[in-house]
Amino acid sequence: MNKIKKGFINKLSKMSDNFSKDFAEVAVNISLEKDLYNKNKEYRSVVDELFPGYLENYVKCCEYLYNDFGVKSAKINNEDTDIIKEIGLREQVESILKEKIDRGAVNRLRLIIKKTKSIFQYNKQIKKWWILSTILENYPDVLRILKKLAGANIYKEIDIIEEVANVKRDSYLIEDFSLREKN
Repeated sequence: MNKIKKGFINKLSKMSDNFSKDFAEVAVNISLEKDLYNKNKEYRSVVDELFPGYLENYVKCCEYLYNDFGVKSAKINNEDTDIIKEIGLREQVESILKEKIDRGAVNRLRLIIKKTKSIFQYNKQIKKWWILSTILENYPDVLRILKKLAGANIYKEIDIIEEVANVKRDSYLIEDFSLREKN
């Protein structure tokens, strides 16, 4: 009888540990998402204002690198990046922002029945901020490469020094969205 009692206690203990772990994970996810929503409300107007300009200038710089200097790939933000893919960023952004809202994920989040999904799967504004954040991370490297190859501080209509200063000024918008990505 003692073996059955110990086995039952061990099984309950394991179930309790799993429940505690799952509950803590959900609590952390909710806290991260709440923080993201609060920041999103605070940054909404700034993101809306800056997003089109940074997207346009980033793609232009990539086009100059590819078309004028023949750069096919470069080390951007410590990753090997195909410049041609960066040139197609406008189309990628359009498709990302047009993705359908997963109402099921929203309902699951509200009811906290299942693990929450990544928040930017259903919030267009946060998707926009996520893209802007990524551009702000990558843009200084693109500008550095363009300046090196052009041999000047101004190339065509891009004032490289001014753009670098703008990125530094707006770097507070860079957010680590990888913490919020889930499978």
